[in-house]
Parts: sequence; structure tokens; C-alpha cells
Amino acid sequence: MGRLPGEHPGAAPRAEQRALGDPLHLPRQARVRQRAAPFLWLGAALVLALAIWTTARSSDLHAPAAAPPLAATPQAAVRPPSPGPALQATALATPTPARRLRTLAPRPSPRPTPGPSYWIRFGPTDDLEVLSEVVDRLARAYAVVGRIQTRWTVRAYRVSSGPVPLRSAAEQRQALLAAVGLPSELRPHPQGGHLLDFGEFQDPAVAEERARAVRARGFVASVSPVRTPSYTVVVGPVSERVALAVARSLQASGFSFTLSHRP
Repeated sequence: MGRLPGEHPGAAPRAEQRALGDPLHLPRQARVRQRAAPFLWLGAALVLALAIWTTARSSDLHAPAAAPPLAATPQAAVRPPSPGPALQATALATPTPARRLRTLAPRPSPRPTPGPSYWIRFGPTDDLEVLSEVVDRLARAYAVVGRIQTRWTVRAYRVSSGPVPLRSAAEQRQALLAAVGLPSELRPHPQGGHLLDFGEFQDPAVAEERARAVRARGFVASVSPVRTPSYTVVVGPVSERVALAVARSLQASGFSFTLSHRP
């Protein structure tokens, strides 16, 4: 093919390559866009990531800050205390005026009426049968319950000898002591054998003197207290009316008694 005058020898082949879409022969702007496409995508991804991070950061900054603990907050703060738990604690620590205390103080409850607070004690006596009859009579007449209390007291002091296995030997010893002015009675010993009973004495000194006289004759003798029960009755608590009625009944029966009041 002939060339036109002034035509460059490689002009025709380059025109054909541009017509066929050869990238080396694309226009300059197209080549720039083609090379910049990966960088554009990378930039878009960075912008998107920056936008997400900025949104999260802004939400954290605008979130309400947690209140510092009361112990770390100084008392003389420039900012006035918020109406929260700190204000309530300050109000509780503030002393209340006396007038307000008088207003809030509860009214005193009415004084309770006095109940049964009288007690009656009568006795002591050693006759339990008679005492039981009196308690039963008071229960039927006044619907009261009497409690019987037992107390053991020393009634006398007994002088006795030690046990003698044979009765004949005990009788011989009894006759020998009676001859020198120390009479006795022959009694069976609780552990077997027999003993000499020299009697009971109200005064412990007299009983000890008799025991020494027996020992002076070469025989064994001892002093032991004789205890007997005594009974006392306690009635109460009862009302004043019942207490006076029971007292009159006991006085008519010949019993000594005491009447006490316990508030």
C-alpha cells in the first residue's frame, strides 16, 4: 500500500492496534484510570474503616461518665452535690432540731392496768395431810393453785454406838453402861447387827457430851442430826380481792401466813 505524502511510516500499524484495543495504545486518561483503580478501592476501604472507628469513638465520648466513689470526691468541691445518695447521707448526718424530735416522737403507750401480783405463803408445818386438805379447800373456793414446798430441818441430835454383830454382846454392853449412868435402848442396825441408842438431844453440845462419856468407857459413839421435813404452801399470783379472801380463810383455820405484793 502506498503512503501518502508526509505520512509517518508506523502510523498505519498504530492505528490498527488502537482499533483492536491494545492497552499499550489506549488514550492517556484511560491508562491513568486503569492504573489508579486498585488504589481507589484501597482508599475507599480505609475511609469506610475510619468512618466506623469515628462513630464508635464518638458514642464512647458522648456516653455518661460513671460517678466517682464518694470516698474519692473531696468534700469542698466546686460543683454542688447532686441530689443522690451523697445528699441523702449528708441529710442523715445533719443533727435534727429538738422541735422536730418532739414532733416525731411516738406518744407513750397507756400504762397497763395492774394484774394479779399478790402472793400468799403459809406454813411451815410437819402435818402434810392437814396441809393438803387446806390446799384443796382453797382451790374449790377461790380457784387458786397452791404449791407445796418441802424443806428438811434438823429436829434433834441422836447419840448411838457402833454396830454389834451379836445381840448377846449388845445386851451385855447395854447393862454395863447403864450401871455407870448411861442408859440406852437396843435397836437393829441398818447394815446388820445391833446398836445402842442413847437418845435424842435438842442441844448439839449436850449430845456431844454424852458421846464423849460413852467413849470414855471404851466404846464407840457418834452424834448424827435427825432431819424432818417441813411443808410450806405458796399461792399466787392472785388479785387483791382473792388474796384478801384467802387470807381471811387461813386466819380462820389458825394458819400463820404472809401476804406480799410484787409490782
